[in-house]
Amino acid sequence: MTAVLHPQPAHHSVALLSERKHINLGEHRLSSIEGARRVINDISSRRIVNKLTLSYNRLGDAGVVELFRYLRSPEGQKYRIEEIHLARNDLGDDSLRAISEYVKDNTSLKELWLQANQFQGEDSVVTQLAEAINSSHLELLCFSSNVVPSDALISHLLDNLNSPTLHELQFSNTRVTYAVVPHILSYISSPRCHLHTLRASGNNLSTRGVRKIIDAIQASNYTLLKVDLFANDVANEKEKEEGDSDGEGEREWGKLVERLKKTLERNDYIRRQTEREAFTLLRHARAVLLHPPVSSSPTSPSSRLPMELQLHILSFLAPHLSTSQRLRIFNFASNPTTLPRLLPTLQSQTQAADCIPDPASPAFTGGLGMFGMVKPSGSSGCASGKCMGAGNSLICRREGERLKWLAQVGCLSYEP
Repeated sequence: MTAVLHPQPAHHSVALLSERKHINLGEHRLSSIEGARRVINDISSRRIVNKLTLSYNRLGDAGVVELFRYLRSPEGQKYRIEEIHLARNDLGDDSLRAISEYVKDNTSLKELWLQANQFQGEDSVVTQLAEAINSSHLELLCFSSNVVPSDALISHLLDNLNSPTLHELQFSNTRVTYAVVPHILSYISSPRCHLHTLRASGNNLSTRGVRKIIDAIQASNYTLLKVDLFANDVANEKEKEEGDSDGEGEREWGKLVERLKKTLERNDYIRRQTEREAFTLLRHARAVLLHPPVSSSPTSPSSRLPMELQLHILSFLAPHLSTSQRLRIFNFASNPTTLPRLLPTLQSQTQAADCIPDPASPAFTGGLGMFGMVKPSGSSGCASGKCMGAGNSLICRREGERLKWLAQVGCLSYEP
């Protein structure tokens, strides 16, 4: 009788690997410096850590200062942590200072969850945090459910943010009022804003404030794709004096929601159009601009045209791109050093190591490829471009490279 070996599902192995990289000590009654030292011991016992979940403890300022002192040390900097969760830990401004020192110039950290704490938002502390974010590669910042009313914190943060990588900002249920609206308008209407997601539900922005935010997005913001402004439909004193009552605000709310939905659909459509045109322009610009130096016998008729005319003709392939976006693509396309390396014999192995295909895909066979990674049949990359993970949280290598290139040439969103 021949024994048939049934390999374990690859996603089970991947899940175990992910768990080893994730330190999850949420709701473990960690307190102050002693709790921080337990976390430090757990980190130092592992070779790789990319996620820290420490929410619902009582680390307080003393514990967080101790923890981030270690993470800034030469020993702690060996760990390229991508996510840190510190919700409901009795944190104040001293914690923000310690976190800011860690975030400054940090290229690994992508998500920082600080909800349900007690930040006062002193100006100097918030300025330090904003400057740290501007110098980092942080993509998500959450201040939702801050216990202390947060007008000063959010206003000063928005006034100082200028990060090209910050794509999601959350400050729902922070009791911010209509006074914050001008700061929101200034930020989302400026080139400083690169947000894709803004969550500010459950505050006191008022119907008037929400209306102004939607007006600003419609008029001058093309990056936002998801905006939560629910449960803000309260009338402030000025609205009541002018007869804009709660009842009228409620009747208008449905229209505001519909207008916001259409505006975000516009942004999504023009974003996808921008991305498509960027790749189309790159493909044709490579062929036209990346040729050997002009000799006595030109390589193609187009090379006899003045460079300005060549670029002008190419620009018709990308009518929605701004002049600066097209110029960045032209510079990239004409540079021989930006060409990918040719390694045909190693390509499938590399992708197999970097990509984790979706087991639900018809192309998935359940077999293990080289290096123990799952490998879809008849394909060297991911099955249908989808990768395994909760909500497709792990994207394929090819898609990651595409997004990286779009960010490099500034084509992740439409530029008016």
